[in-house]
Amino acid sequence: MLLYPPSKPLAIGISKEVIVLEQDNFSKQQIKRFFRRYCADYRYKKLLVEGTQRFNLDGTLATLVTKEEVPPKTNKFSKPHKY
Repeated sequence: MLLYPPSKPLAIGISKEVIVLEQDNFSKQQIKRFFRRYCADYRYKKLLVEGTQRFNLDGTLATLVTKEEVPPKTNKFSKPHKY
């Protein structure tokens, strides 16, 4: 479970930026694992609505969420995945 719930959709490719910025502090694998878990969280997926704004690391506007990026609807009776 994440300590703080995601609040904004992230820009596409943001993990690559973090890898460059934090290469002295975290391994590439650690950063990729973080983003895989972060973006797989049901709370983050709920933010991915077509036309919603994505954001860069510095908070500036990135692209909009496209129809292809919207996750498929899940069974309303299924429980969120716990790590």
